[in-house]
Amino acid sequence: MSSPTSTSTIAVDVSADDAADGDGVSAARASIVGAAIGALVGALAALAVFTAGTGSVVPAAALVVAGAVAGFDARSNRLPDLGVATMAIFGLAAGGSTELTAWGTGALVAAVPLLVIHLVSPCALGFGDVKFAASLGGLLGIVGADLSDRVRLVMVALTIASGAAVVGAIAVRRRQLPFGPWLFVGVTATLVATALTESAVG
Repeated sequence: MSSPTSTSTIAVDVSADDAADGDGVSAARASIVGAAIGALVGALAALAVFTAGTGSVVPAAALVVAGAVAGFDARSNRLPDLGVATMAIFGLAAGGSTELTAWGTGALVAAVPLLVIHLVSPCALGFGDVKFAASLGGLLGIVGADLSDRVRLVMVALTIASGAAVVGAIAVRRRQLPFGPWLFVGVTATLVATALTESAVG
């Protein structure tokens, strides 16, 4: 009598393992799809910035990678360090040695508020969001004309990101959402608006 029971239990366990493997594959595919969609959005944002004719130093590659990282986060709730580091490298390369201070300023202004929130409540905001914000802030830093302009751009981007995150959470009726995509939305919206405004003024 015990043998059939054991066999049945094993069969159930194997099915559960198969289901878990299937969920893992589905999650990986969803993350890849999210990254691809995000990269496309980043490419469109880069196109909008460059076609404004402002001579922006923000490289298309940095925005494409940023979009991919944000899309990955949207589907997996995880910000890959390699993607964040790659985006930061592209941003630093765009500014060059002459813009190193500008990049650092933007990165610092963007990272510090999020770092404070992370330290106060790690569950509310992950350290990956802090690193992503720093890389995105660096892009805004090299666009800003001076210190006050860099601070203003970063603050505008963080305000847009925070507001969009709140609206998004209310819309889907969830208390927690990945913040990476909203950071990307805030920064790209600020970059595009800045490029279009400068183009119109010029």
